[in-house]
Amino acid sequence: MRNFIFTISVLIVLMINLNVFASNIKDTKYLEIGEVRHVFDGDTIQIYTGGEAFNVRLYGIDCMETAPIHRAYHQAYDKKTTVEDIINQGNSATKILKEIIEKNNNKIYFKTMGIDHYGRLLAIIYNMQKKNINNMLLKNPYCIPFDFVLN
Repeated sequence: MRNFIFTISVLIVLMINLNVFASNIKDTKYLEIGEVRHVFDGDTIQIYTGGEAFNVRLYGIDCMETAPIHRAYHQAYDKKTTVEDIINQGNSATKILKEIIEKNNNKIYFKTMGIDHYGRLLAIIYNMQKKNINNMLLKNPYCIPFDFVLN
């Protein structure tokens, strides 16, 4: 029940914000502007927009893990490498994302695609020149395409 209420609250805030921010962006539908408050790893950030902070999972990509968690062992097995190598790759992906975000003074555009099973927003993020950051990250070997099942 708590997740359901959280999900409904996030959707209401997003619908309100969408109307406010969409009018400020010429020729681009459904984009919002936000400030990145934290980069957790190569595919997860925290965005502050509309007076609220939201954890955001980048849609369509999966970067290597930055800690020796269960998923890192799966990635190591899949790539036929060590967990330490996966963690190093994950740290590299995180560094790349931080550099992109910092070049834009922590400001981004984003398009919400849904909510994942952890309650995070799924989003495509763009730099201030409206270039797709998710796609930029896929150009390095530390991130791979990933299909999400939307709730």
